[in-house]
Amino acid sequence: MREDTQDDPMVMTARKAVANAMSRFTCQEWIALLALRRRYRQGQDWWSAHELAHLHFLRWLHETGGIES
Repeated sequence: MREDTQDDPMVMTARKAVANAMSRFTCQEWIALLALRRRYRQGQDWWSAHELAHLHFLRWLHETGGIES
């Protein structure tokens, strides 16, 4: 974990949530979920560069008649 996440309010929220005995997520899972939420709010894409390249290839393949839907 990066050092600059020590004072991050989302990380602190994750730690408090994990402290709840009813929590079904581990601390690491909470941190990962909150990181996804942060990426979503910042407008970043949900797909990695590799996944986007694969999707672009599949679109091209479909448009050129290489595969049918």
